[in-house]
Order: sequence, then C-alpha cells, then structure tokens
Amino acid sequence: MDTKKIGEWLVIGVVVLVFLGCLSQGKWMGVLIMLGGALYFLPSIISMKKQRATGILFLNLFTGWSIVGWVVAFYWACTDVNTPSSTQIPVIKDQHLLENLKEK
Repeated sequence: MDTKKIGEWLVIGVVVLVFLGCLSQGKWMGVLIMLGGALYFLPSIISMKKQRATGILFLNLFTGWSIVGWVVAFYWACTDVNTPSSTQIPVIKDQHLLENLKEK
C-alpha cells in the first residue's frame, strides 16, 4: 500500500472518530465539533489527492494545534510539487538548437 492511500485512510479514520465523538454530544455541539474538526484538518483534506498527503496529515495532526503549525500545513497543502524553481537549468532537447548555440 503506498503512502498516498495510507494518508487517505488516516484522514478518513480521524473524521470517523470525530463523528463518533459527536454522537455522544448534543445536536448543536456535534455540529460545532464537526465544523471545528473540518477546519482543523482542512490542510489534510486539501492534500488528500497529492503525493505528500501523509506528511501533511502528520504535520497537521501533531502541530496543527498551534497556529504556526496549521498555517505551515495549509501552505504546504496548497503549493504544487511540480512548480519549477528559479534555480533549475533549462534542458535543450532539440539538437538543432543546441548546435546553433554552440556556433554562437
């Protein structure tokens, strides 16, 4: 089982546990707990379909109680893995362009 699937199952398990906890409370308290839980785990929910979902879930689970930990997890969930960094060197795949650059 890959880490992406493990992260998805962990998020689902946490949501189920929160829901079961809500059943023991009153009607409106259960709704508030569910909304609070959804807000708390929002970074994990956003990242469920990403490659690094498990890492974001653990960061959110263990440091999400602090505002800094939650913001870092949210930022990490919203950033894209495939964004090119400014330090990447472009690769020329066309041999004709490469020969023209060598001549100049």
